[in-house]
Amino acid sequence: MTNERHDSDREIFGQGVANLGCGLVGGVTTATATMRTVANIKCGGKTGLASIIHGVVLLALMLGLAPYATYIPMACLAGILLKVGIDIIDYRVLPVLHRMPLTDAICFWAVLILTISVDLLVAMGVGITIAFVRIVQELGQTYEQNVVSLNDMNRSLPTDVSMPDELKEKVLKLRLDGPLFFGVSDTIYRASSALIDYKYLIIRMARVPMVDMSGAYLLDDIIEKAHHQGATVFFTGTKPQVKRTLVRLKIIEKVTEENCLATFNDAISRIQQLEQEQGSHSGRVEQDALEHV
Repeated sequence: MTNERHDSDREIFGQGVANLGCGLVGGVTTATATMRTVANIKCGGKTGLASIIHGVVLLALMLGLAPYATYIPMACLAGILLKVGIDIIDYRVLPVLHRMPLTDAICFWAVLILTISVDLLVAMGVGITIAFVRIVQELGQTYEQNVVSLNDMNRSLPTDVSMPDELKEKVLKLRLDGPLFFGVSDTIYRASSALIDYKYLIIRMARVPMVDMSGAYLLDDIIEKAHHQGATVFFTGTKPQVKRTLVRLKIIEKVTEENCLATFNDAISRIQQLEQEQGSHSGRVEQDALEHV
């Protein structure tokens, strides 16, 4: 309304200090309200001084001027309230009320009815809860992930890497795209159920901006399943903030630092290195067995 952006942190801090003061003198704490701000602006208020004068007038009424307020006609007060109520309506919503998506309509009407019948704070709490549930549901439905083997990939391997087709079929790539939190657990579990008959699993984390505890333990379950099948797991492209969380929850320990690599090609090179080491070890075992015979 003023074409300026206020400092939310400063406003909430001031409100908290005011509520502490109210509690200390036996007053009732409250929350900020849009109506008084709108009325101030509509009446020509330009600076924070308008709000200060508003507060001083209310204080004066409480401390002794209340009898004078009784001379104000109720019809006049009702007219002021009606005008303020009309001013705070966002008229852009009215033409699209009948075209709202179902979840938006549920949130809108719940907040409207609760604001009128109960209280603004209750309405805000319910509205935020409905919006939160909706966002979690939509993120879970739109979360992108896929599981492919090296044979099914379109990209070519590094020029210095050569793998037989039977090994490529045993290398799976699980690509995660988006925040890894409790809302996408079911989606990832369905993807992990496709992880069967593999020797190496590369989990690409480059597009995972954050991970919560539920997401971290979801990765832990995938790692445990891989280890149960005798497979080796790699993380690639893990962002620093994501890695810090996985380190604190000891998920990285199960993958090991040397298997947390920067790129997909690094993981492929690491797999080739492990295969060569296993091949040389198997050769030594066979040679020792022949010498023993």
